[in-house]
Parts: sequence; C-alpha cells; structure tokens
Amino acid sequence: MIQDLSLGGPLRILAEKTEAKGVVSLGVWFDRGSRDEGEPLIGATHFIEHMLFKGTPTRSAATAARQIDALGGVINAFTERECMALYCTVPSESFSQAMEILSDLVNHSLFDPQEFERERAVIENEIESADDDPEEVAYDVFFRRLWGTHPLGRKIGGTVAEVRTLSRSSVVDFYNSAFLSHVSVISVAGDVDFDEVVDACAPFTVGRATSPEPQNREGPLLSQSSFSFYEVISAQSLQFFYGYPRIGRFNEDDYYTLEVANVAIGDSMGSRLFQELREQRGLCYSVYSSPVLFSDASLWFVYASASVPKGSELVQRIHESLGVLKQRGLEEKELETAKAHLRGMIRIASQDTEYRMRRLARQALSRGPLLSREEAINKVNRVTLDQVRQTMEWFFAQPPVLFAAGPRSGKQALTKTFNHVTP
Repeated sequence: MIQDLSLGGPLRILAEKTEAKGVVSLGVWFDRGSRDEGEPLIGATHFIEHMLFKGTPTRSAATAARQIDALGGVINAFTERECMALYCTVPSESFSQAMEILSDLVNHSLFDPQEFERERAVIENEIESADDDPEEVAYDVFFRRLWGTHPLGRKIGGTVAEVRTLSRSSVVDFYNSAFLSHVSVISVAGDVDFDEVVDACAPFTVGRATSPEPQNREGPLLSQSSFSFYEVISAQSLQFFYGYPRIGRFNEDDYYTLEVANVAIGDSMGSRLFQELREQRGLCYSVYSSPVLFSDASLWFVYASASVPKGSELVQRIHESLGVLKQRGLEEKELETAKAHLRGMIRIASQDTEYRMRRLARQALSRGPLLSREEAINKVNRVTLDQVRQTMEWFFAQPPVLFAAGPRSGKQALTKTFNHVTP
C-alpha cells in the first residue's frame, strides 16, 4: 500500500507499508545534485552531504552517530548528479526518533569551521582513493569526454584542487539557498503507520518554500557523428565503453521496456553479451550494459574490461554484436528469460525496505507514477519484442561513442580498431 501524504504542500511525503515486520527505512531527498553547482561551487553538494553529519546545536557529530547506533539502526547519505539524500533504516519502534534526528541534521547543521576543515581532508582522501580505481577513473573520463564542459561531464565530488578552493561561507550560502528550504521528497517504507509518518514529518512541513526548478538544467550538446577516443591512465587493463547518448528526457512510460531489454542484452549472467564475450570467448572478466537517465539527457552503454592483448578483439566483437542487435532485435526466448529474471529481481529487492524507500523517491523525482510492486511486474509482463525494438531504436538513432582508458601500450591498437569499426 502506497500513500501520498503531501497534503497539498510543496514537500512530497510518500509512505509504503510493506510486508517487512519491525523494520522501516526513511529518506530525506533534495532534487539538487552536482550538476546544479556553479563554477565556483564544484564539489559543494558532496561537501554538504558530509557536513550534515557534523553536528547541530543539540547534537555533536559523535552524539548523532551514537544515537542512531543506540536505536539499532544505520544512517548514510549520497550525492548524485541530480539529487542528494540522507537516509536511515531502523527498527519500527525507533521510527519517530530516527526522523527527529534526520530533521535536526537537515534543519540545524552548524557547518562548524573546525569540522569543515577536518572534513575537507576526509573528502580529499575519498577522491584520491577513487582515483586509484581504474574503473572509477574511466567512468569519470568517459562522462567528461561525452558531455564536455557541461555540468553532467564533471566529477560528482569535484577534484582535489576544486575541493581545496571551496570556502565555508560559499558552501553554507549554497546550502541555505538551494537546499535548506527545498527538501523535495520524504520517502518511508516498511512496517509503519501512516499517521505516524505525518506526525514525524512535521518539522519538514513548516516554513517550506515551493521548490523552484533547479538551475543549469539545459541539456548538453552532442556530436551528430560517431567519435572515439583513448585516454592513458594508470592501469594495467583496458576499460572500454560503447555508448549511445541522447539529448532529451527518456519516456518514463518505456522504463520497464528498457529494463527488460537491458537485462537481455548485458545486465545478467545469461545475457547475450556476457555469454558471448566472457563465457564463450573469454575476452574479458567484466562486461555489462546499463542505462543512465537524466532529466534532459540519456545514455545507454556497454562496459567491459580486458587485458591489452584482448582489447581489439573485444571492441570488434561488441561492435558486431550490437550491429546484429540493431538489425535483428532480440529473440522471443531472450525476451521471456529477461522478463522472468526482472520479475524475480523486483520481488527479491522488494523484501528490502531501503530499496522500497529509494524506489518511491526516485519515482517522485522523475515525475513518474507511483507503482506498486505488482503494478511494476505487470508492466514487465506486457513488454513485447516490438516495444523493445522501438525503445532501443531511440538510442541507436544517435551515432555511437567509443571510449577506452588504460595503459599507453594499448593506445595504438585500440585507436586503430576504433577507426576500423566506426563509420
């Protein structure tokens, strides 16, 4: 059972009572992310995420953490390109106390100057750790090459140099103007009473302004022809992306069609790409496909990692496999297997209250309908081969982008292969 408890206000309060007994997950969501930062504020949203845990007038950082521990719960947060959220999962009897703690952190965080400088060092360490992960580095470079100077092309947390330029006053001003009075969604899922949810959310409903549309939401420009590039990074293996970017919002009605198609093509062990490239040919350890959907731009891509000697054949085989897919589409058996897999994954994930809480919020942030588990499964059941073809053609209408990152020794061979396979 899903309830929209917004009561006509600018803040959307969503609650879903699930089969889980004695557990509830709750999240406070902002429809602001790293793409909404101006040039002097790159990295500020991620910095704010960290600072919301660093104390209020009534709670030190340690006190807040220990209170959540004492409730038997866990608390966390994340920043994405188009949203930021704080969330926690607790036993149901601790729901009201957990919501009060989240409210205090969101509404009354001090951004203490000493804590600010201490956390700057923590964030720099986090960025440097990510820079040691070749796949993470390759993703960042891929987005930068794909979206260029547009905000979607930036690292979510910024670079170490960018974080070092952020002043406390600029970050606090940014939070006060773009976040504090603009909580967009509160989502709750689990064993909880709806009336209790309304009461617990009271601190968020007083003095809230109508959330304006985020700034800097003009879509990036894209090349009208295929292009490819290679970036030398500190890594022994190749990280390869074959992507189809599109300008424009993906049709929300086609979301589950895209999910089914993606499972069949590359997002499961039984998928076409996994079976051909890894199991039959042994060309790579990791291979998968994935969509990335923004409010004004979309991307569907294939990712794979491989050793340098296998790189050229891997690129060639992915190119050929996608060519066959564009010409012939999926087979009926592939479609039915993918639908069965996705139905199962939805049912398995639905046992997790955090998943249900996140799902509610993302449906609201995308302006889509609030679908129950069974409604989502029914949408999966109705997907046809023709719908899959039409959905994937929307991506395939844009020329592909090929990108690889890896050691210098792979550049010449991969560049030659790129020139061979791209029009």
